[in-house]
Amino acid sequence: MAFILLWISLTILTRLSNASLDSSGGSVYKVPQQFSSSRMIWWHPYYSLKEYQSFQDAKIYALDVPVYTSEMILSFHYQGMYLHSHKPCNNSIIVLFQHGSPAIPYRDEIHTDGWLYNNTDHYETTVSLRHVQDENISSPLPGKWYVTVFLPYVEKVKKIKEKGLSKADEKCLSALSIVQVLRSPLKPPVVLAKGQPWNTNANLSVSTTTYYKYFISSYSKELRIKLKNFCSAQHNCSLKLSLSASSLPTHSSLSCMAPCERNVSWPQSQSYYYIEVSGTSQSYEITANHTECLLNTPGCTEITPMFALDRKILENSWQYYLFNSTNMFSLKLDPDYVGTTLTFLLWPFHDKTRATYKMCITRDLLPYDFVESDEFSKKHCSEKSDGVLRMAVLYPQSGTWYIVVTIEPHDPFSSSNFIFHAKTQTCLNDCNKHGSCVIKSDIGVSYGLCECDYGYSGFTCSDHHSLDILAVCLLTISNIAFIPGIIVACSRRFYPEAVVYLFNMYCST
Repeated sequence: MAFILLWISLTILTRLSNASLDSSGGSVYKVPQQFSSSRMIWWHPYYSLKEYQSFQDAKIYALDVPVYTSEMILSFHYQGMYLHSHKPCNNSIIVLFQHGSPAIPYRDEIHTDGWLYNNTDHYETTVSLRHVQDENISSPLPGKWYVTVFLPYVEKVKKIKEKGLSKADEKCLSALSIVQVLRSPLKPPVVLAKGQPWNTNANLSVSTTTYYKYFISSYSKELRIKLKNFCSAQHNCSLKLSLSASSLPTHSSLSCMAPCERNVSWPQSQSYYYIEVSGTSQSYEITANHTECLLNTPGCTEITPMFALDRKILENSWQYYLFNSTNMFSLKLDPDYVGTTLTFLLWPFHDKTRATYKMCITRDLLPYDFVESDEFSKKHCSEKSDGVLRMAVLYPQSGTWYIVVTIEPHDPFSSSNFIFHAKTQTCLNDCNKHGSCVIKSDIGVSYGLCECDYGYSGFTCSDHHSLDILAVCLLTISNIAFIPGIIVACSRRFYPEAVVYLFNMYCST
């Protein structure tokens, strides 16, 4: 009965919200010079959620975002009640969503024996019980977006259950609906050819917006976008140029007022750059060009030879001997590998080697201009002077990953041979030997996670709960306290009382 009531209430509330949108003229779904599409995703109302202890307590869903999307609106509606008491569940749930791979809750609390790549690209929101929460994302990256839902962990002292060691938590029956609204430009972007100007006649009296795109086919030193505004002196013309990689520009994108030129050093390869020209003008001209870095190309001396890693080889691990001071590796990951863990190791071939070695990791961005930056190093790099340098990427986002290794010998005349090791893992650190690594499949995504042994929790089963051991000790002591009473009762021939004591001791274990 509780299941039916939960389903009916969520259905009625969602239809009422849709009806209110229709009665207001559908303003949510109509945008000037744009078209919109929407779809609703229902999560099964019989799904049970527990307070977050490890990643197996979270629920993941995958969304598709097409190219040329200027805005994505996600509406979350949460309903929940406990199975036995029929009382409302937690007052709120936490929703994380990001592009390319599932977001991990409480990422900063993950314990590992090496450096962990810190991905802070995710969005986070709290959805209150029986409320609708809307989240707007401007110019979302195309491809897969992943939604992670979980109940927040509440710190509390665990009580000894009536059945002793039983730790079963009361199940929370949850229903979550997601409404995805996508908005895109009415006309697709105009494709610009390399070095060829594109002339456009504009309406001086109306502010217009036109999108362009330009493809970077190979590794390049620089991308240049030039905008010229042809307008007579007696007219007030204003044109703005905005530039963004892989998705349509936003308010925070690179921009300038025409006439102007925007340059991007080391642009993303094998990807489109999108240009937005907005404002009023009689006519304007836009030109896109880039400097490709081929062998012996002037101005590209900083380019380091790049080794392409094969993801199939990484399944069985891969090892390479380094002799140069700077080495770069690239790895292209498709969405099938977002549920794994990338692990990179670097160590000297000889124990007596004296050198400082550094490893940096980036995604979809050549790091040539940023390796020397302190801010970049804190987020993307790690270095050591002895031992094994470990770096791991949990649930790597799809795209091209770049690994830069730099070696600085303390003695310039000594040899510095190093070993670079790369591999993929289903679970990080093999769950620290306190759990089993399993592959879980949710709607649209498969990923590896740790099922922790009793008394352990966390993403890698590294958190040990001493309170569980205390509960075992207290329970054991309380049971032992029955033994003297049983002995005394038997010695005085109070056999019914002895049976009662024995029965109570047995039932409490």
